[in-house]
Amino acid sequence: MYLPPRDGDLRDIDLTASIVYASLRGSGLPIRVGLEDLVVRVRRSRTPRVSLIILDASGSMNFMRRIEVAKGLVRRITEESYVRRSYVGLISFRGRGVDVVIEPRGIIGKS
Repeated sequence: MYLPPRDGDLRDIDLTASIVYASLRGSGLPIRVGLEDLVVRVRRSRTPRVSLIILDASGSMNFMRRIEVAKGLVRRITEESYVRRSYVGLISFRGRGVDVVIEPRGIIGKS
């Protein structure tokens, strides 16, 4: 997305788009680029997402290898969070006990 600069903010000017706008506005050669032709590139920033995984670690999860399925899901969510630069946390519970296994934070390099 491109916008005209606001209040003299001339950071991140897209030279190609500015020259195209100037050539469309102008009347031939030479192309004169004025302040009204300058175009600023707008960048989107992603807000990090927090994924909180709550895992049942009780004995019933061993039935029919449910814990293996759960581990595969945790692995996939963790990989997706790394790609998207999001945060992931893991809480496990067994009976009345609860453990925070991984606090919500970035996965790689922030241990």
